[in-house]
Amino acid sequence: SEVWRKSIMNLSGDEWKLARNIFTPALTASRLKTILIKIKTIAERTTSRLLEAAAQDKPVNFSKLAEHASLDATAALNYSVDLDSENDPNHPMMKCVDSLFSNTAGWKVLMMFMMPGLYKALQPDYPPKSSTDLFKAFVSHLMEERKAKNKKEDDFLQVFMDADYDWKSDTDKTEYSEQKKMTLDEITAQGIVFFLAGVESVSLTVIYTAYYLALHPDAQERVIAEVDKLSAEGALTYDALQDMAYLDACIKETLRLSSSEFFLARVCTEETTVAGIPFKPGMCVDVPLAGIHRDPEYFPEPEKFNPDRFLPENKDNVKPFTFMPFGNGPRNCVGMRLGLMQAKTFLACLLRRVQLETCPETRVPLKFKSRMLLPVADGPVMLKAVARITSTS
Repeated sequence: SEVWRKSIMNLSGDEWKLARNIFTPALTASRLKTILIKIKTIAERTTSRLLEAAAQDKPVNFSKLAEHASLDATAALNYSVDLDSENDPNHPMMKCVDSLFSNTAGWKVLMMFMMPGLYKALQPDYPPKSSTDLFKAFVSHLMEERKAKNKKEDDFLQVFMDADYDWKSDTDKTEYSEQKKMTLDEITAQGIVFFLAGVESVSLTVIYTAYYLALHPDAQERVIAEVDKLSAEGALTYDALQDMAYLDACIKETLRLSSSEFFLARVCTEETTVAGIPFKPGMCVDVPLAGIHRDPEYFPEPEKFNPDRFLPENKDNVKPFTFMPFGNGPRNCVGMRLGLMQAKTFLACLLRRVQLETCPETRVPLKFKSRMLLPVADGPVMLKAVARITSTS
């Protein structure tokens, strides 16, 4: 659709650089500190649901739990919308999102990234025009409401509304070109990127980290001890999250074993030769992340869950370009720090109040669906939550 063509994922060259310059200041450490409260609010609501399940001694569908939490967080960060996707499936925001994650979307997304030439030739309707039109109408309503009330919110929509930006490349500009505001299509497209690139990658990271911690109680105890120590005053601050080195290591080890992407796609822009292989402009290059992340040459005992690999004192043991869950180079994931902060916040909030265990419904080992761009489990990840007896309980 015309809207999707304006997204940062579809831009290249000067246009991509200009778009990236808007995203980058929206995701600085100072900005992340201010928006943490929104993520914590949703994390606490999610924790309450875990405690309810623990009180009833019921197994928890952790897949659904994390998906709802990630979706609610993205709605809050994008649009300051208080979405409770689990209990309010008829919310206007849900209508916008549903078709993005429909059952037929998988092969279209796979083609978009792995076979861009075929994707352009066939032009499958993804993201569906019906969905982008709904998003556009929803965003337009929010923008008009803010303008009418002369009201500003602390969210990404406001960042895009306030940005001075010219999407034309230097070669396309005329002497009369001026800085302009982003159009409705451009603003809508970037919001859709946050849902497509953010919701599932964050939820999968939370799901699989929780799964591995339930399978490895010793590692979970170390995380809990670290979380308790760094949030001893009762507040889970941005600085405390940054200091949770072992939780960070557990998340990174999870991303190594179950990376949020199976491969990294790039397009050659200049003719070059690497290791005797010629590359020409326009050639697609797919980097097999799963293979690199499980290569015993880089990670001894690659099938073993060993978070110590990623502790600060061992960082020099990880060779450059052997761990790339967020890509690498100039086009690495612009939302990397935001995604990690969301995952750490959700897990730290949960583990302050509950302990995670396997249950008869837990599938070991994990099995993934085939023909998917992301490592989606074939069936729900079921875990048991046990309430912790703490001073904050």
